[in-house]
Amino acid sequence: MENLLERCTYMQLLDGTVVEMDDTSRGLILESLREMSRSALRCLGFAYKDETPEFATYDGEEHPAHKLLLDHSNYSSIENNLIFAGFVGLRVC
Repeated sequence: MENLLERCTYMQLLDGTVVEMDDTSRGLILESLREMSRSALRCLGFAYKDETPEFATYDGEEHPAHKLLLDHSNYSSIENNLIFAGFVGLRVC
């Protein structure tokens, strides 16, 4: 999940507002993640991006933007400035 946090520039608060993510917030999230991991929880993080104009009307493989998804070198430019929405810990039985 640290890789996900590196790509997040913003975070969504409980009331739905989006604010810039600072180092303090990032550190608190990572510490919570480490605590949950020490409790044998599998942690999954969630983030999204509001503005992806090239994918606004994406509807499958025939869409012109689909070729961007075929080249893995494009992923870092697509998956940046994300909004961190939270994470969950799952107990694997």
